[in-house]
Amino acid sequence: MLIGYIHICVYSEDFRIRKLVNSGLIPELVCTIEKNRLKRIKQIEIFGGVAEKRGKSKIVWNKNYLNKDL
Repeated sequence: MLIGYIHICVYSEDFRIRKLVNSGLIPELVCTIEKNRLKRIKQIEIFGGVAEKRGKSKIVWNKNYLNKDL
């Protein structure tokens, strides 16, 4: 079975238990990874993110996370 669309969010902390306090762009978000083979689904991007595109896959890095001191 082929996958038409997948959207994965990568976090720097464990978020298996949902936190309702921060529902927007949270500082722990590292990047989003998308693979889209369907034309009817528009791709979602992080506002102010740094995008990398490889074929039909796209990685959008959170600019706030990249500028954070680790």
